[in-house]
Amino acid sequence: MLPFAHLASGYLVYASVAHSVEVNNTPLLSAALAGALAPDIDGLFGAQIKDHKNTVFHAPLFWLCMCAIAFTAGKGWFPIFIPPLIVFFLSIFIHLFLDWMSARTSGIRVFYPFSNVREAAGIHGLARGGMSPREAGKRSL
Repeated sequence: MLPFAHLASGYLVYASVAHSVEVNNTPLLSAALAGALAPDIDGLFGAQIKDHKNTVFHAPLFWLCMCAIAFTAGKGWFPIFIPPLIVFFLSIFIHLFLDWMSARTSGIRVFYPFSNVREAAGIHGLARGGMSPREAGKRSL
């Protein structure tokens, strides 16, 4: 997906959470937008569009580990950062979900580093092994 779509999803996360959390909205909005773009940070390292989902930043297990570490540290030492952390990681997982759904390139590696299989859900159902949803649809016909 394009960065604008990910930013829009981050804003929607912020808009759905902001009214129920009693914190300053500026850090919450910043966390939502940063989280919406965080998996694409590999673009700063020169990854091309076709290769950018081959890094650890598009692996849900990586972000699950980061989430556990951040919440453990935040809960003990920085409890004021918990609401922005929730919004940040929620935006990240929505980013990954949208990349999985849209599969503009080849999907994401859901179980990376344990499996290199790329998965993508598209109009034609679940595509495995790096196939685009269009290719998966042709094989199922």
